[in-house]
Amino acid sequence: MTRALLALVLVLAPASSVAAQGETQVLANGWSVVSRLRRLTDVNAVACSEDRAYARGWGGGVAAWDGAVWAELPELPGTTRGETYGTQLAATRDGVVVEASGRLAVWDGTGWSIASAGQTSHWGSIGGIAVVTGEVLAVGRGRVLRREGADLRSYDAGTWRELSAIAGTSASDVWTGGQGGTLMHWDGHAWARAASGTEGTIGGLLAVSASDVWAWAGARVAIRRAPQEPALLLHYDGHAWSSVAPPSGGDVLGVASRAGRVWALTSEGVYERAATGWTSVLVPADFGDGYHSLLGLCATRTHLVVAAGLGSIATRAL
Repeated sequence: MTRALLALVLVLAPASSVAAQGETQVLANGWSVVSRLRRLTDVNAVACSEDRAYARGWGGGVAAWDGAVWAELPELPGTTRGETYGTQLAATRDGVVVEASGRLAVWDGTGWSIASAGQTSHWGSIGGIAVVTGEVLAVGRGRVLRREGADLRSYDAGTWRELSAIAGTSASDVWTGGQGGTLMHWDGHAWARAASGTEGTIGGLLAVSASDVWAWAGARVAIRRAPQEPALLLHYDGHAWSSVAPPSGGDVLGVASRAGRVWALTSEGVYERAATGWTSVLVPADFGDGYHSLLGLCATRTHLVVAAGLGSIATRAL
């Protein structure tokens, strides 16, 4: 192909086109690993919808998985100006929302759009993102942010604490958590503080149902935990929060749940919860040579998905 023809193809390519798939390796224990995606050199988080999974890197590269192959999405707006950094993302019905240097970038299946709080915001950095009944929500310092078109509207979250996570099942059932063991619940009318039983920072939340919610430290929080502090994993049963012994005693970096099954991710691997405790289903050594820092976990209806570091993403059929 001549250079002139190649240039014409690049100009005419649709915005929704994706980059080529990376290299795939099948492990002996049923996991498949894709790596060397062009822009995902530092996979740090994953998010799942019912049928799709998404992965992102700190620099802004984002890839989508349709249950068979991974493919990269077009570059985030602002790539050349350094406006794409972050670790947060959440899957929507049709795409994904990612943190982009204090903004939210929304992929709707055909292109990116940006929601921003502008330069006068005082809520701090984005601590967590969630999509609740189609509403895109994020949290910052004592605030909940809601996407309204191209804007992020800021609302009081009933606390002055730094918030690091948000999740919910409906407009009248939203949880947010963060600094000092803070857990706040929105019932559709007002925020109320819930007793978490911990002073540790909550960096992750998963709302399976109104009576099945998980909270954990997360990767960003775990690296700051003092050695004497216990690892943090909490469960809400519809009445109260209680502490759950984490797998291997290590910091919990992610939790996923599908069809009554629960998995937890620590730096030592992925574990499935059973009546007798936790069972290991993946350890870093399964990847072979090289250091793999496990950083994210989610589940579609059919697969577990793990951000496996070194630009790698692991999946296994359920």
